[in-house]
Amino acid sequence: MKITKDSKIKRAKKNGAHTPLLATIYLLGLVFGVLLLQAVPCHRHRDALLIFAERAAQEYSQDFTLEADPIYGLNYLVYDLDGNCIDQIIISFNNSAPDLNIEKYLASLEKNGAGLYYVWLRYTGLNATKSFPILVATAAIQTDGKLSGILLVVRDLPDIPANLISFILPWTFAFLLLFLYFRFCARKAQEIEDLQRTYIATMSHDLKTPITSIKALSETLLDGYVTDSQKQLYYYNTILKEANHLEDTVLEILELSKLQTAKTLYQKENAQAADVFSPILDRYAELCEDMEIQFNTPNLREEPLPHLYTAPALISRVLDLLLHNAIKFTESGSGKIEVNFTVEKNRLLVSVIDNGCGIASDQLPHIFERFYQGEHSELPCRLVPEAMTYIFHLPLFRKVFFFLYHS
Repeated sequence: MKITKDSKIKRAKKNGAHTPLLATIYLLGLVFGVLLLQAVPCHRHRDALLIFAERAAQEYSQDFTLEADPIYGLNYLVYDLDGNCIDQIIISFNNSAPDLNIEKYLASLEKNGAGLYYVWLRYTGLNATKSFPILVATAAIQTDGKLSGILLVVRDLPDIPANLISFILPWTFAFLLLFLYFRFCARKAQEIEDLQRTYIATMSHDLKTPITSIKALSETLLDGYVTDSQKQLYYYNTILKEANHLEDTVLEILELSKLQTAKTLYQKENAQAADVFSPILDRYAELCEDMEIQFNTPNLREEPLPHLYTAPALISRVLDLLLHNAIKFTESGSGKIEVNFTVEKNRLLVSVIDNGCGIASDQLPHIFERFYQGEHSELPCRLVPEAMTYIFHLPLFRKVFFFLYHS
């Protein structure tokens, strides 16, 4: 199963399908939060500032004296129609009048009357230049019923920048974590999907050989080309052997179906090591005795191991595979297989050791590659051809260990 460039592009698009949605939610939430953090203080101070400005303007129109209570954060400025500041009470801004666009406020006052404005002011202080929001309330100063000036009440809002930072940084960090979580879930789902595809491709590859062999041998027998009884018996044994191989492959495909539909196989649980491994060990002990292969393993019921937290169905299947592979590579009569259990910190290490021919050193780097098969002529001992097919399953169970470790 070749992965083309188009399939990689489709996979990348599938893994990133949630990105536009998350980006939209992030931007909408960011805009809404920023607007809300600025709108609330404006609404809270709106009515009070308009009242202060109107009252101060009326008093100044009567006696041309600017008098106001020195409330922290409130600044009173009086300008004539030419935009010159003629009076002021400055509490903020280091006791100096800020640079405001008086022409804009005068034009708006003549057209719309008194109003309230939210402005980000760039102010140069003693040590640095900084920007912060202010509220500006305007009111008309009249002399003999005519507009003679404008009074501004300026309220600085120093908490808004800090509030914006306090909102934007956690909001961005939270969505970054959410994005990484979705990305992780997408990749993990893709890895599981790749595992299933790999498994199906491997099983399909394994199905071809026994089916072809059974078909060819059966046709040869039916056509009457084989008349010798000993040779017929050999053909029948070969058909039975290939049928058993085919049965094993089908059973493994059914196990894959269970992985797809019954997620309980992937769920970890507390289990006794003896309950997980002993049935497999007992079965292979009898098989090795029939094949005259020495099989050494501790009695887990007499030498209990610590409790395990794992997926018993998957772990027992992996041990089954490793022992099956060990038998295939071990000679009858002189063969020896040993299974050891070692506790290392909070993990149980299970090792399967045999004295069989093994795999050539130049082939070892490839044993986890799908469909890799060494040359039979290079094997240093007698091996049936099916032995190599079981190596094909190692990539799958390597990924099974990966999922169990990270789940």
